[in-house]
Parts: sequence; structure tokens; C-alpha cells
Amino acid sequence: MKNRTRAYYREMRHKAICRKRYIDYKILKNKDHLHYEHDGQYSKNKIHCSRALCKYRKVYRLPTHRDKMADIIEKQQLAEVI
Repeated sequence: MKNRTRAYYREMRHKAICRKRYIDYKILKNKDHLHYEHDGQYSKNKIHCSRALCKYRKVYRLPTHRDKMADIIEKQQLAEVI
């Protein structure tokens, strides 16, 4: 395990806070009221978008692009064998 300084952990915590604050302000559009009163609370909790649009695949149970490509590759491999 690497020996990391307090400055390193402080910087990583700051990056997490900035990322989650950006999600809160820009993506969730919470400019009038914030999720948390103090910035330090952003590093402790999860901030994510739970809209149906962001979870389109899960809501409508549709295959992703990765799933479609895997199916195509699988069919090609079966065709080569036969």
C-alpha cells in the first residue's frame, strides 16, 4: 500500500466534492435549493440522477449497444462454425 499524504487525500476529497456539486447544480438543476448545506457533506453521500431518462435501459428493459454488439459477434461466430 502506498504511503499517501494528507494533502493527497484532501485533493481527492475536493475532486469528489466538485464533481458532485457540478451534478447538483448543472444536471439536477438545483440552483435555488441545494442537497446539502455544507460542501463537505457532498463527499460523504451519493449524488446521482434518478430520472427515468437517465435510466432508460432499466425502465424500459431495452438492450444496450454493448448487448447488441455481443449478439452480433455471437451470431458471426456461430455462422463461422457452421
